[in-house]
Amino acid sequence: MMQDNKIVQNETRRYALFGVLFGLLFPVAATIIRVTTGELPFYFSSLLLVQSTDPLLWIIDTAPVFLGYFAGLAGRRQDIVNNRIKELHEQEVELRNIQVTLEQRVADRTRELESQTVRMRIAAEITKEAASYSDLAQLLERVGELIQDRFGFYHTGIFLLDDNKEYAVLAASPTEA
Repeated sequence: MMQDNKIVQNETRRYALFGVLFGLLFPVAATIIRVTTGELPFYFSSLLLVQSTDPLLWIIDTAPVFLGYFAGLAGRRQDIVNNRIKELHEQEVELRNIQVTLEQRVADRTRELESQTVRMRIAAEITKEAASYSDLAQLLERVGELIQDRFGFYHTGIFLLDDNKEYAVLAASPTEA
């Protein structure tokens, strides 16, 4: 937080310093002009005399203060803009990370849906082929083979409930196991 505060004040200080330095040109130039137009010798005492007796120079002497203040305000605005740019950049990075995450999730879900679609298509093909059998034993045997082959299972068994619905009895299995 302290580092952010220093960054925020960087342009404010720089602009204010330039404003004060630029503002110093006005009283210096005005004093030199008054000494020259008053045909006084160019000595330090002449500069002090002109400064102390001319009220207009007193007003001009405030230029560095006002220019420094207004330049500091401009610098503060620049600091705010720079800070906002930094925040926007951080948000942009965060949004890019979110975008990458979302794209990965979409890709994962797409693969999952494609896999489900393939399984559903295989189940539909098995159902279509199984519909052509009229004998239950042949139907169960063929459905077991198709499920094992198409889904790539090592072993498949089809169980039916007995007449009392107490036990599951193996009705068909395309393998010896």
